[in-house]
Amino acid sequence: TPARNEKYNPATPAFTSNSSTWLISFDYTPQSKISVNTTTSYTRARNFVDFISKGLPLGSDFDRLGVATTLRLQIHKNVTIEPTVSVYNYTSNNRVEVGDYTAVVVSTGVKVNWG
Repeated sequence: TPARNEKYNPATPAFTSNSSTWLISFDYTPQSKISVNTTTSYTRARNFVDFISKGLPLGSDFDRLGVATTLRLQIHKNVTIEPTVSVYNYTSNNRVEVGDYTAVVVSTGVKVNWG
């Protein structure tokens, strides 16, 4: 951390939140006006260092999975709608933090080409 380099606080330990993320995406276009895109990401962090003796429990220790699917429909030559459903899951190491969650997000995009 940048604070570790400060001359007034040399006891602050270094911390790096190393994580690995994998991403895969599929795109399927059965017709020129219809396409489906699905993206999946997975992040894994295993870097918890317990500096509790110094009052600094620093670290990252979690698994995060996200899946998003978008249906792209061209309803007019200048108008496209893109409804999307996404599901996110976050699972933490209970020794590090609390607050696992699963979230579902539904959204819609509209694109209009003017001219």
